[in-house]
Amino acid sequence: MIDPPTEETGKIPSRPRQDPVLFSTNLKFLLAFIFLSCSAVGNFLIMDNEIHYASHDAAVTGFMENQYGLVQTTAFLATVYAQSIGFDDRRNFRASIRDESRKILLFSADASTITSEKTDLPQDLLPTLRGLYFSSTPSLNQEIENYFSALKKFLMGSPIRVSSDNPHLLSLQAKNIKLLSFFRAAIKTFQKESSAKITMLQHLGTGLFLLNIFCLAVIGTMVFLPTLKRLGTYLQQLQNMNEALEIKVRERTAELEQKTQQLVLTNEELRAHIDERLRAEKELRQTNTFLDSIIENIPNMLFIKDAEELRFVRFNRAGEELVGYKREELLGKNDFSFFPKNEADFFVEKDREALRSQTMLEIQEETIHTHKKGARILHTKKIPILDPQGKSVYLLGISEDITEKIQTEQRLRELSIAMENALDGIARMDSNKNFVSVNKAYAAMMGYTPEEMAGLNRMSTLCPEDIDKAVATFEKMKLEGKAETEVKSIRKDGSIFYQYVVLIKNVNKDHQFDGFYCFAKDVTEHKYQESLEIKAELIQVVSHELRTPIHSVKEGLSIVLEGLTGEITPEQKEVLSISKRCVDRLARLVNDVLAFHKLEAGVIEFHMKKGNLTRIIEEVVASMRPLVENKNLLLKLALQKDLPEVELDRDKIVQVLTNFLQNAIKFTLQGEITITSSADAQGVRVSVKDTGIGIQQKDIPKLFRKFGQLESAKLVAPGGTGLGLAISKMLVERHHGKIEIESAYKKGSTFSFILPLEQPKPSKPSAF
Repeated sequence: MIDPPTEETGKIPSRPRQDPVLFSTNLKFLLAFIFLSCSAVGNFLIMDNEIHYASHDAAVTGFMENQYGLVQTTAFLATVYAQSIGFDDRRNFRASIRDESRKILLFSADASTITSEKTDLPQDLLPTLRGLYFSSTPSLNQEIENYFSALKKFLMGSPIRVSSDNPHLLSLQAKNIKLLSFFRAAIKTFQKESSAKITMLQHLGTGLFLLNIFCLAVIGTMVFLPTLKRLGTYLQQLQNMNEALEIKVRERTAELEQKTQQLVLTNEELRAHIDERLRAEKELRQTNTFLDSIIENIPNMLFIKDAEELRFVRFNRAGEELVGYKREELLGKNDFSFFPKNEADFFVEKDREALRSQTMLEIQEETIHTHKKGARILHTKKIPILDPQGKSVYLLGISEDITEKIQTEQRLRELSIAMENALDGIARMDSNKNFVSVNKAYAAMMGYTPEEMAGLNRMSTLCPEDIDKAVATFEKMKLEGKAETEVKSIRKDGSIFYQYVVLIKNVNKDHQFDGFYCFAKDVTEHKYQESLEIKAELIQVVSHELRTPIHSVKEGLSIVLEGLTGEITPEQKEVLSISKRCVDRLARLVNDVLAFHKLEAGVIEFHMKKGNLTRIIEEVVASMRPLVENKNLLLKLALQKDLPEVELDRDKIVQVLTNFLQNAIKFTLQGEITITSSADAQGVRVSVKDTGIGIQQKDIPKLFRKFGQLESAKLVAPGGTGLGLAISKMLVERHHGKIEIESAYKKGSTFSFILPLEQPKPSKPSAF
């Protein structure tokens, strides 16, 4: 202990005096600490050895179990190998057996080296494993060598698909069973020894633990009890010192009375401080007024409730306007006074949740039925206000009316769905003409996916000749807000199509140009129909305009050939005859073109009525017989008697039959032409069979092409229009019939048409 300074000298003694009891106590504590530390280190080392032995023995056991599994695997693969037949299978199994056997640990005879090729053996396990492999007689290592020897003999001497009693296989299986028993015995012996080591360490640790408890008891007896006795002595000394201090306090009281005058001066200083505080409070009131103004003018509803009964104690102007009640009606009341019970229950539940958690509670959407505005949707945050002791005293609520925002988002979602599923293409582009987004219809029109079109430049999808037009339309749109045009666009696959586009300018909140919308429609079909109409009108005009002069020329040539204008020489007659044939051919061409155009356009009327096909055939044959006789051909009829009447347009069927018969006459150089008719369940069949030049099978599909003639036909009978069969096919199909062709090249052909007995009745128009 250090002596206090004396009143006489006021100096501190130069030498401290050490309490012998305290010194003895400190020494005992130090020795106890050293002993306990040594004991703890011993316990730690024992535990570390236990863990080391356990992990080491577990690794050794795992490795031995793995070796046990490898021996079983090689034996199984050898059995499968013996049963295999194919050379590739046997080679694969042999390689698998070789790979698995290389993983089995095997030491040399003197245990100095490892002869295995692929054994992944940790070096710290090697001494233990060497002891296991050579601990028994015969040793495990010797048994592995014997097993490898039997395995090699089996692989070298095993025939294909051996039986289960094969001596090589039985020998290998016996070696395998013996080796597995050696492995299992070695594993059990090692596990038993490992368990004994760990048990010994556990006993040693238990002994140290009991020794620690004994040492703690000795320390309590020899150290703590003397210390407690010494503390009692110190307490008595402190009591004596306290009495001495009370005497000194009375002496000091007199001194304090002398200092009273000093307190008066201090009081004046306090007055000055009070004045300063009053000024601070005034500034605080001004600040509160400023904050109140801010609260009142916040556009969101702000309210404060007391934490006990959840009654409103503060409400701002925005809140009054939203709920539709004045502040005087709101203050002092709770939610049940203004809102339906289910809503009030929800509000109170959320208030209590925020107060319990003492953290801000955010409600993304809550519905409130106001007094004047009906149902509104609010985004609310509820914040508990805590006192200095951490208790919730008030609840602050801030609510934003998001009804219009949600409605706007809903409308935007609906517009997005409508845009995405619109039949016409809609695209959003930036100011550099790059696609920002497109709907499915626009992407499908261009042959891309919507993702592929994002970032693609519009100009790269246009034909080069229309780029200037597109740029001009873009500039017009920027000036006028809207522009439209028709351009040729290029699909992803390179195909070109016509596109009608409308560009709508888009501006940002500062009314600056911010890209545009492109509404597009594929008008290729419309352009095609338009071109067809122009073509049809042109053909009709040309055909009508040509028929009149052709007829005049034809009649003039006939008058001259008949000698009505005077005698003509044979040479003149021959030239005029050639001219007349050319005019006749031109007239037929004009008539065929006009007829084909009308059929294709669907403007020819069909007058369907019951008709006798036999009579029609006879009339056509009678009109065509002179042509047959001029070529010295034989014309036969094989018509079914009592052929049923067919619903048809007489003139159109006459035209079909005439065309078939003309072709037969034209392409038959010698032989005969036979016309047959028959009736069955499908309808009535009329066939024209000839012995003419015939048609190759590969050319039959070409017969009904417009203006198409086969090369063989041009050599035999040049000058045809190439429209006769195409017109005939269309006429028969308009009768809901069909045309069939059978032909043998250079032997003849048979052209047939089949008509139903009655035409289908037109369906009644829908009410819609």
